[in-house]
Amino acid sequence: MTVATPLRVSRGDAVVAQLPGAGAPTPFQSAGWCRAWIAEAAAAEGAAPLLLRAATAAGRPVYAGLQVHSEPAGKVLRPLCWPWADYHRAWWPEGEPEPEGAAAALAAALAELQRIEGAALDLQDVAEGDLLHRAALLAGARSSPASPVVAFDLTDAERVAAVLGRKETVRKARLLARRGRVELIHWRDPADLRERLPVFFAMHAAQWRDRPDVVAPFDGGPVDRTFAAAAQRGDCGVVLSELRLESVPLAMYYGFLHQDRYWAYRTAFDQEYRRLSPGYQLVAGMIRDFVAAGVTCFDLMRGDYPYKADYAEGVSHNVRLERAKP
Repeated sequence: MTVATPLRVSRGDAVVAQLPGAGAPTPFQSAGWCRAWIAEAAAAEGAAPLLLRAATAAGRPVYAGLQVHSEPAGKVLRPLCWPWADYHRAWWPEGEPEPEGAAAALAAALAELQRIEGAALDLQDVAEGDLLHRAALLAGARSSPASPVVAFDLTDAERVAAVLGRKETVRKARLLARRGRVELIHWRDPADLRERLPVFFAMHAAQWRDRPDVVAPFDGGPVDRTFAAAAQRGDCGVVLSELRLESVPLAMYYGFLHQDRYWAYRTAFDQEYRRLSPGYQLVAGMIRDFVAAGVTCFDLMRGDYPYKADYAEGVSHNVRLERAKP
């Protein structure tokens, strides 16, 4: 279904065709991630994807990825890729400033879409202050805090030096080095990722096996397929960082290098090396490499887990925006 401008709605497979090729504000709005998620995960999540395109009075486009859920109480509009994505944002064409009147145009489009769908609006984990946040408020949505999020500023040289220079980190790095050759590899080529991802899946599954707090485990189903499919799409910037000892993987991190920021999504380490803190050694090496490459932020994303406090000094929050069915 397509609604005449200034509001246009693409649905299903048409979402994939209409996603802008560039300008995504986070990897979770990139065409590569959205295509992988729609193909492999949407059906399992009971989501009907759609792409909302609104136009300002001057005809400038703004986009919001959404999805419809049919629940016993009625339809609900949620952000595209919910609940997998750590951030949800609206966006506009790459390289342009935010269009004048974008928030008002998107607010009107959201309200109209709710009317068309007969659906409640429930936008969880929207980035605070983003265009989507401001537009939903203008549409009359109620805002409340959502998931805590943590980010480490890599341009803070003093903080970076303090983190990398911690005695425990340095001591364990020396102990690890005495056991053999230690190397850190950042896999980015799709062929390399195809080969190394099964190792990461197995390591993560072993670490979380039988734990009651595991979320969306790697079990050969939609989670594995989505992560693998995204890794084959160059435009979402998947990086698999692997710490090795004599070619044996000790710890791995699946994340994204998008714009000038690293987005840390899932990590795992070999339990046999727990006493040497391989996860901390991995992140320390990643910080060194990313600083050298000009990356400005190590975004640890959702969850205020204790280990994240070792890097960042504060916690912020995404927001949740709710508006009843009109």
